[in-house]
Amino acid sequence: MPEILWYLGTILLFCGLTIAIELMLAGRKLRGQWLAIWIVTGIAAVVAVTERFALQWQAWGYNTAHILDIRIFGAELETYLFSALTALPIAIATVLLADREENKQPFPTFGGVLRHLWAVFTPKSQK
Repeated sequence: MPEILWYLGTILLFCGLTIAIELMLAGRKLRGQWLAIWIVTGIAAVVAVTERFALQWQAWGYNTAHILDIRIFGAELETYLFSALTALPIAIATVLLADREENKQPFPTFGGVLRHLWAVFTPKSQK
């Protein structure tokens, strides 16, 4: 991967994996909740505009060798992607946990999530 795509690739890899795992665990529980999830994701992307102030004040900066160097309203393109792709799994998790609480189901443990993923990805002949 070219050096300029490392930050973008890292964002897509880790956020994409998180979203994929949540969607596998969610099943059909998100039906009817997508509007709220997309609103939260959109708000996060819009609020990312405020990063331009930190960049102007030089509170932090980006290494231009690792980013696309495309600015939208003064903030890097990767900032908007990061904000939206981190807000999406948080919104999905909030909906799923609210559904569990409403139905009086216990909250999932890390071990329970791993067992579920093992069951999903293990071929039927090995079970």
